[in-house]
Amino acid sequence: MHDIRNSRFWKVICFLTRTDLDVLAECKGFDRITVAWTAIALLLAFILHTVLWSNVALLLVTVPVLAVLTGVLIATLICTLEAAMAASDWSLAGVLRQPGFDWHRAWLVAVRFLVAFLLSYATAFAFELYLHGPELLHQQEVERRTANAPLIEEAKREKARLHGELARISHQ
Repeated sequence: MHDIRNSRFWKVICFLTRTDLDVLAECKGFDRITVAWTAIALLLAFILHTVLWSNVALLLVTVPVLAVLTGVLIATLICTLEAAMAASDWSLAGVLRQPGFDWHRAWLVAVRFLVAFLLSYATAFAFELYLHGPELLHQQEVERRTANAPLIEEAKREKARLHGELARISHQ
């Protein structure tokens, strides 16, 4: 078996998953596969969040490049948190098998669950906006037209009155 310390592939994988390359080099194949799949999951999550949040941003801004940059920024923030949580999973491994109760570890697990819940909720919210975005924009346009209808009618009446005044003045 070759030494993974010299492999660019494993260096990138370890960078993404915040895994120590030297420790991983000493691990068995199962641990390497776990780290590789974690990196793949993080990359897929980055793509998912970029697409979702770019589409959400496109509902708010009309410049596609700005929407994609916003999506990339949000995806980077979310995936950075997810990578930190993946790294923290290693330190929390086996916490439930240890005898006794440790408040510090319980707090770490609670924070981990809270952050995971918030990220899941944000992803679900973005997906819902992605699915219903066109309907929301259509409803917003209908409400805008309904709210502005009296002003448009008043403007039309005033325009007709001014045309009538202009026609009366030009005939004199």
